[in-house]
Amino acid sequence: MFDILEKLKAAGIMASVIRKDGSVQGSNFNIPDGVDSMASASFNIGDALMKEVKDEATELIITAGPKHIIMRAMDQENILFCIIASKEQYDAYRSVLGPKE
Repeated sequence: MFDILEKLKAAGIMASVIRKDGSVQGSNFNIPDGVDSMASASFNIGDALMKEVKDEATELIITAGPKHIIMRAMDQENILFCIIASKEQYDAYRSVLGPKE
């Protein structure tokens, strides 16, 4: 899982692996205080909403101006948190991780 962080860093993508409880497991940038807990809370809320309709969240994308924040379930406990700043970075993200079903 942590080799993914290095591959994303090589593409200029800031990324972290965050547990669903909000603790950082690894990061390729200096994640600001509070971002980890906000990211896990956002993903958990999205997942809870999806479970209401008998589904589960696998990827949550937030668009903020020209950048995108992507939170993707890696397994039952961990979320990949990425900041994507360009189409080229998004293409690199997809090539490293592939489409999420």
